[in-house]
Amino acid sequence: MKNAAKAILDAIIALGFLLLLEPKLGPLNLHEWGGLVICAFFIVHKCLNATWIKTVTRKLFSRDLPGRVRLNYILDLVLLVSFTLIAVSGMAMAKTIDFSWLFKAREGAVWHVMHGFASFLVLAVVGVHVGLHWDWISAHFSRNSNKEPVNERR
Repeated sequence: MKNAAKAILDAIIALGFLLLLEPKLGPLNLHEWGGLVICAFFIVHKCLNATWIKTVTRKLFSRDLPGRVRLNYILDLVLLVSFTLIAVSGMAMAKTIDFSWLFKAREGAVWHVMHGFASFLVLAVVGVHVGLHWDWISAHFSRNSNKEPVNERR
């Protein structure tokens, strides 16, 4: 059940992120609030994987740690930094949510460049991340789709 919940959360994050990539698809306040929600979901995702993060962090420089696990850890770190940059730059540029108490300079090309670069970096890294987990994803969905429906009236 925990894996199913994580898969649903991942799908929500991915779909929400893709929808938010183009802010002109909807009202700006939807883009801004949606971005905060997606970042919150990302934090929840990391909390659900806290055991894996702690275990790999302890073994990161061990020769026993497989290279693929180390690569996943590095990709996760890049995603964490990128999501943080997206959130910070988004809050700095926000027009419908007041973050003036947090940021003095709200305008500037630096925020826009940072926001766009980090967003596309997340898109690329998530693509690699999904590719590395594709065996698990396809096995999980094929296993669940091949189950016979349970007849409760037997």
